[in-house]
Amino acid sequence: GAVLNYENTNVFTVVVRATDDSQRDPGVLSADATVTIHLADANEAPTIQSNSFVIAESLTVGSEVGSMISTDIDAGDIVTYRITSGNNDRAFNILFKEGTLRITDKLDFESVNKYTIGVQVTDTGGNKALATATIRITDVNEPPFFPGAEDGSVDYTRNIDEVDSDGYD
Repeated sequence: GAVLNYENTNVFTVVVRATDDSQRDPGVLSADATVTIHLADANEAPTIQSNSFVIAESLTVGSEVGSMISTDIDAGDIVTYRITSGNNDRAFNILFKEGTLRITDKLDFESVNKYTIGVQVTDTGGNKALATATIRITDVNEPPFFPGAEDGSVDYTRNIDEVDSDGYD
């Protein structure tokens, strides 16, 4: 049989015929009735696509990584997004209503070069769907620096004893 789907067709009209099973005049007596069926809408769960992104470690905090794409066939349903896993160091957040992933902490390829983040979408009726955002971090050639200062401007002092020209005291 056919699958009922409110979003495709929400009203059905059926003609029902009742026929008398008389031995004397079979099929002569009958009656028709038109039945209209109004299909009630059920709140279907949203869907969300897993997605992959490649970004440079040099992107600044607040930069956009990309967006998760979801759909909900129910007219008027609003979906919201949240990160459910894989963001232990809180390097990313997701805009609640848009599904856009953003950087919230400085990225470092040498420390972590791939994130696998679970994203959940929820519709107005509370139905949920899950997907994965895979974010690969690419290495950027960074200038050398001296340990101890972020800007590399560390003064080092070393005391050296004076030595005779022949190398002996």
